[in-house]
Amino acid sequence: MKKIIEFLLKIKATKVMIAIVSSIIQWVSPSLWKKIETHFYNPYDFDERNIEYSKWIFTRVADFCKKYDFPIDEKDFLELGPWGFLGTGAFLKKAGAASYSVVDSVNHFEKLDAKTIGYYQTIDPSFLNRDTFNDTFVHILKYNEQGIQCTNESIDVVFSNAVYEHVSNPAESIQDLARITRKGGIGIHQIDYRDHIFDQKSLFFLTVPKFLFDLLFKNCGGWTNLKRHSFFREAFIKNGFEILEEIPQSEYSREHIAKYREKLSLSLEDLSTSSGCFVVRKK
Repeated sequence: MKKIIEFLLKIKATKVMIAIVSSIIQWVSPSLWKKIETHFYNPYDFDERNIEYSKWIFTRVADFCKKYDFPIDEKDFLELGPWGFLGTGAFLKKAGAASYSVVDSVNHFEKLDAKTIGYYQTIDPSFLNRDTFNDTFVHILKYNEQGIQCTNESIDVVFSNAVYEHVSNPAESIQDLARITRKGGIGIHQIDYRDHIFDQKSLFFLTVPKFLFDLLFKNCGGWTNLKRHSFFREAFIKNGFEILEEIPQSEYSREHIAKYREKLSLSLEDLSTSSGCFVVRKK
């Protein structure tokens, strides 16, 4: 069954239709969509990739902290949009972090199964309290119109991976990060600017009128806010963050970029950058 689904997803028309249907389901029945997203859109709970991915994220965060002389010990961490990968928090606890908070649109951790518990126990058993999390260290937060439910200047490190392209109000969200981050605190954000609906190697999706793109896909997991690299750079700077490092990447061919440069009023940087990492510090 899994192989059949993977094959169908390779067909572009199928991907677009699934995106439209899932958007309709979420609009008509948010409760049904929550069940679908928890059990089908989040496959990472179900195999060893959970630990591999969590360790990769932890190593990336730890390396950047070390590079900029920011020890993990006794620091408060916040992860945005972790999905099924709270193992990163277990690695942080083992490394001496003071706390680990997460915020996501769906809580995938209302009930831990035996396999998930086993993952965390192999990293650091003290991350758990029997069949749930150690709530003196792990904090599951909510996000609403007022922002992330953290007190002002309470977080030392905020990090995310492939999350900010899905945030509907990225400028306001980054402003909220400035509110909750302590002075001198670090932000590490990997942003995926590629198309999540039609073809990741194409810039075609940027030619679709935004009102139509939002109408068809706003409620599905493949929707993105269509913001480009320069937008996020300006948002971080505007909200009092110093850019310590930018790591842009491009998966588009020169011919493809040239083709869409004639159609889109975007800079060469914004057209060519398919993903990028920002490492920032709160001034």
